Amino acid sequence: MKYFILSIIFIITSNSYSQSYKLNKSKRSPERARKLYYSVSKFKEDYIENILTSFVKQTRPNRYVGTEGNKKAQKFILDYINNNVRKKNTSVKSIKFVPDIEYAKKMYQSDLDATKGKLTKSQLVKWERFTKEREAHLDKLKSTNGHNIVWEKKGIKKPNEVIVVGAHFDTAAYNKKKLEMIEGGVQPGADNNASGVVAALALIDILSELELEKTVRVVFFDFGELGFLGSYDYAKNLTLEKGIRVYSYVELLMLGYDTKTLDKEEKLGNMKLYYSTPSSSLHNLEKSIAQSFYAASSEGTFRVTFQTHSKNFLNGDNVSFQKMEIPSVVYTQNWESDFNGNRIHSRADHVSSINIKTLHHSTTNIAMAIASWALDL
Repeated sequence: MKYFILSIIFIITSNSYSQSYKLNKSKRSPERARKLYYSVSKFKEDYIENILTSFVKQTRPNRYVGTEGNKKAQKFILDYINNNVRKKNTSVKSIKFVPDIEYAKKMYQSDLDATKGKLTKSQLVKWERFTKEREAHLDKLKSTNGHNIVWEKKGIKKPNEVIVVGAHFDTAAYNKKKLEMIEGGVQPGADNNASGVVAALALIDILSELELEKTVRVVFFDFGELGFLGSYDYAKNLTLEKGIRVYSYVELLMLGYDTKTLDKEEKLGNMKLYYSTPSSSLHNLEKSIAQSFYAASSEGTFRVTFQTHSKNFLNGDNVSFQKMEIPSVVYTQNWESDFNGNRIHSRADHVSSINIKTLHHSTTNIAMAIASWALDL
């Protein structure tokens, strides 16, 4: 009897999932978008919920840089990929990096300088305090290394053509009235950004089953809440790689929040795919990429629609890639009509607040777009 109980405990606590998503050989190289849709749409909603719940539960109370929760998040991601994903033509590695603290401090100071003249005196005092406090937190982390996790599947015919998909896994809790960070605060981070992490893991599941013509990298970033330092380090090194052509960076951020009662448009499923404004040198290229992704995913009958939207999105790891002149687009919730501002960075950002149907359909929508590019459909 005791061996039976131990077996049950192992099943519950391990990161091995009974995933029904497996493609037979004849379906790994779909030649048309409709056939790809039938394969992608087999990814199950309850499986998405299972991964999300497990990730949040196993990394509590928070995933702040350098904490045990942060380390558990790294282990969860690596264990999931190593234990559950088809390995043909793939690799996974954890890359340790030294965060560029001074770069982040300059970025926060630059953001503050840009707001001067736009704020009231009391607002300016609050943001000045926020900037100083953020710089103080960064100084505390000077001796703390970050860790990015990179999964790659090489393309069979065009391995040097690469797309990079990313999601940050760390969290930060705030007192929003005072704009102060709460060290050790409870921050489940279900929407921000466990939803992006889960979508990325599901994308790996799907892509690992397909015979891709071009290369896809999926990267899980550390230090996302502190100057995007994980993605900054990765993007900087990406520009040094020889012999590859990076088509785009694709950000997966906050994909689980979707309401009708709080939505200004009073509807579900109106998500956004952001690309930069005409003032950016990357505007035309990013617009073309966003439109091609939208067209590819429109082949499916998903519950969500990622409307393309021109906006200089400054709240994601896309910022790091755009600084390196790498075109970037952002899959996220509707920040204009249905933004999850009250829950994120607080103990209220829990799984119970997530619209699982929307997260599931967002994931399959994104997988349709990325796989279409990688299959050269």
